Amino acid sequence: MLLHLLQRAGGDVAVEDLARGAGVHVNTAREHLERLAASGFVARTTERRTTRGRPRVLYRCVERPAGAGLDERLRARLLEDAAGTDDGAVPDACRPQLAALEVHLEEVGLDPVVEPEPLAVGLHRCPFADLARERTAEVCGVHLGLIRGVLAACGGPLTAERLEPFVEPDRCRLHLGLRPAAGGAATERPDAGPGEGPAPEAATR
Repeated sequence: MLLHLLQRAGGDVAVEDLARGAGVHVNTAREHLERLAASGFVARTTERRTTRGRPRVLYRCVERPAGAGLDERLRARLLEDAAGTDDGAVPDACRPQLAALEVHLEEVGLDPVVEPEPLAVGLHRCPFADLARERTAEVCGVHLGLIRGVLAACGGPLTAERLEPFVEPDRCRLHLGLRPAAGGAATERPDAGPGEGPAPEAATR
């Protein structure tokens, strides 16, 4: 929800305003914003004041590729290792996208585990679980949007179909699919859930 508010704002926003918009305590908002900042999804600045008083801390959403917060050599190695995973159930054309997705999810702290049949990713120990339980549709919707942005930026047939929250107390499941070839019929999708929405043609972050 906080990241969604920042995306909509398109500029610097004070933590007090974000907490009010999300309907959470300022301390809760600040904690989640600091996690987002540590992962490189938001930038933090200090307000410039022309009057007396303590300057506020401001946050803004930033654009970033998967693994952008990692050392470049480590990022390249992780992508290479993930793309080279020997799993015949994953089509070769999907491996670069899946590799970028795994790096992104690892960096966010979601501890991804690929489930090849049917193609999905188990997400464990979400660092935003408390807020996600309170605002499931908003938090999971933002995560799904980020995931779709990573896949679209990498390019390929792999799509994020839906995000199924809390299939177990500490685990969610990201359902993946393959974009049909030109002229092919689209794969039917399950009914919409909290983390459901139309897949974008390109990243819209």
